[in-house]
Amino acid sequence: MHWYFKIIKENYASFEGRTGRSEFWKFYVVTVLLFVITILLDLLIIALSNDAMYAGFISLIFALFMFLPVLAATVRRLHDTGKSGWYMFLNLIPLFGGVAIMIMLLIPGQKDSNKYGPKT
Repeated sequence: MHWYFKIIKENYASFEGRTGRSEFWKFYVVTVLLFVITILLDLLIIALSNDAMYAGFISLIFALFMFLPVLAATVRRLHDTGKSGWYMFLNLIPLFGGVAIMIMLLIPGQKDSNKYGPKT
């Protein structure tokens, strides 16, 4: 789990360089699992307190804290495939954009150095 905190600590909002496929997907899956846990904690708080005043507070804080690291890791993953981080704007195209980004994140990275840096 030290690799997860290393990504957050060293590359919190670093959009430069490259992130390999394995490292990116491990980071992404753990982040999604932690987000699900925060949602469950929010639901538990609502169920125990019968008060919706704090509904979603924990998951909101987690999502705000993790927005930049996930965005930065995604851009670095695109760099690993030789694509610009500006491809993230494809997400603005309904359905097609998300599928296109997913395909780009799943393909193997370039084996040698590219204009975004050496292979990590």
